[in-house]
Amino acid sequence: MAAERVSSPHNHVVGDSVGQALSLICIIHCLAAPFVLAAMPTLSHFMGGFHPVLLVFVVGTALWAFIPGYKHHRRPSIIVAALVGVTLLTLATLLFEGDVLMESALTIPGAAVLMWAHWKNRRCVHDAHAHHGHSH
Repeated sequence: MAAERVSSPHNHVVGDSVGQALSLICIIHCLAAPFVLAAMPTLSHFMGGFHPVLLVFVVGTALWAFIPGYKHHRRPSIIVAALVGVTLLTLATLLFEGDVLMESALTIPGAAVLMWAHWKNRRCVHDAHAHHGHSH
């Protein structure tokens, strides 16, 4: 009984929800950044320093959600999508910090792919538990 509670999809749902929220924040931040930076150039340094901090949370949340999620649904396509999203975000953060156009060109699709992967992960974990008769 206790082992069943440990494998409950609730923890994965929370991880995927947090991951989706971070991805959405990332998209909003990237879409707003060029306008904010054009109006207030002094914020460029502050907003650029935000990306590495956010990336740490994104990667941590991805590990929290996708590793246990995969153990339930065994769908490599979700892991591949998550890796693509995290890779795009990492490249944007590490290689193009300060270049708003390139950062946004990588970050927006990266965050969108990651958001989709979290949604799909959550759905597949739920379906796997429903299919195997687990209650939540």
